[in-house]
Amino acid sequence: MFVRARTGHVLITILIALQIADVLSTQAALSRPGVFEANPLMAWCQIHLGAVWWLPKVGLAVLLVCTASRITMVWPYTALCVCYGLVVAGNVGLLW
Repeated sequence: MFVRARTGHVLITILIALQIADVLSTQAALSRPGVFEANPLMAWCQIHLGAVWWLPKVGLAVLLVCTASRITMVWPYTALCVCYGLVVAGNVGLLW
């Protein structure tokens, strides 16, 4: 299935919004006792980068924006949206 440019831009926008939601919900969840980062890469970033652990996510968002014009298939970006949506949902679930 091929994607039109507008659909690609919508998917990229959703992914960037989910990145922001992931950072904010992770920060909120980590402030609770007993909660830890499950992603080893992000845990490493949190240890070594401290308060700016989210900078690699900015790099990913920039990469997504730069590749937006080259999107030809919808499923990889849809799969990423679903995965990040589940991550954010899990973080929010920890806050309840």
